[in-house]
Amino acid sequence: MLRFKDFVPNLVQAGGFFQSERYEPTENCLTRMNNWIDDNNINVMNIETVVLPNIFSSSPARTDAPAFNQHYAGGTTGVNRYHPVFRVWYNI
Repeated sequence: MLRFKDFVPNLVQAGGFFQSERYEPTENCLTRMNNWIDDNNINVMNIETVVLPNIFSSSPARTDAPAFNQHYAGGTTGVNRYHPVFRVWYNI
């Protein structure tokens, strides 16, 4: 059966009014992913980077660094935040 697991860098410091949130380095996230693969003897089919919009935007455990911003035009207010996620596809 084909399954997947997503890995996102952990939030290190929450953002505030004058500063953006900070996340762990990408290398740390990849190390966690590799450790999970090794520790669980995972049969990896593929690893990809998926960019997802506005995930975890209302949660204090937001994803990933850095987020890509898309500002609305034409008088609309708001910002879309795009988050890169490392996705491991595996077979069990």
